Amino acid sequence: MAQKNVIFDHCEVWAQEKIPGESNEYEETKLNIASLFEKIIKYEQIQKETVRSYRGGKARIQSITKNKNGLYEIQFLRLRIDLPPGIANDDGEYEIIKLEDNEYIGVFTAAMYDAEKSIFVFHRNNQAFNANGLSGYLTSLLKDPNTTIVLKPIISGRDLEKIMKAKHYRAFEISLDSNSFCDIDNHNSLIQIVSLANKFKSNTIKLSFSVGKAGKNESLDNATVRDVISESVPYLDDFNRYVIRYRDCEDTQVETMDLLEERKHDGHTFNYDRSNPITYDKVINKLVEKYLAGKKT
Repeated sequence: MAQKNVIFDHCEVWAQEKIPGESNEYEETKLNIASLFEKIIKYEQIQKETVRSYRGGKARIQSITKNKNGLYEIQFLRLRIDLPPGIANDDGEYEIIKLEDNEYIGVFTAAMYDAEKSIFVFHRNNQAFNANGLSGYLTSLLKDPNTTIVLKPIISGRDLEKIMKAKHYRAFEISLDSNSFCDIDNHNSLIQIVSLANKFKSNTIKLSFSVGKAGKNESLDNATVRDVISESVPYLDDFNRYVIRYRDCEDTQVETMDLLEERKHDGHTFNYDRSNPITYDKVINKLVEKYLAGKKT
């Protein structure tokens, strides 16, 4: 049998709310979305009532339940119409799957929500949703024009506070696909940093800021670096690279932090073959099992 390692990313649920009278000012607070899921559970036709447009296709909630531990288990489904797969055989034949007008390629994401801690865990699947995409989809279900749901990846290992309090930032490097910005709010400074990408019609963006060989006390502008880091955390899934080199004080060595590696996550290796595919039930059961085990420690 073949094997596949599936990653479960942990996020905190936050709300960005517009400050009255300030067009570009927002305040952030922790958000409990249990009431949203309770409302959806009561829908008579969940699959139809949760359909929303999503990145050229559609998205919906395929199923949602509340388990005996009080955790919400949700199957999100991305309905794609782009790049449908084909069927090939050993005789050399290959044919792309033909989709009717009401048919899509469905790709699932398994997720769990703990209302007690406002923790949202989902399985990483680049063909379906990332944290940024799920944030936008959940916001559309909330139907509150003044509130944006933000799933912020939890930074594990070295505390994020440490990087935010660094004295000297020596280098800052990021890389991402240009279309990753379709769900980022216009007030985010990341938009300003890559505003030229569309003009260049660039598919990939790589940015590197550094003080070079300048003296050990030299630093990139601290306030700017901290602002960008703070605004980037909710969108880490959209980055291919996110590395910061910094020094705590004059007499310490330069340290390197890769924020993509610092995200809190669990994982499990599934065995699969033609007759034993990786299904939603298998993924959600293992995701919840890992979460509950970690919660006890």
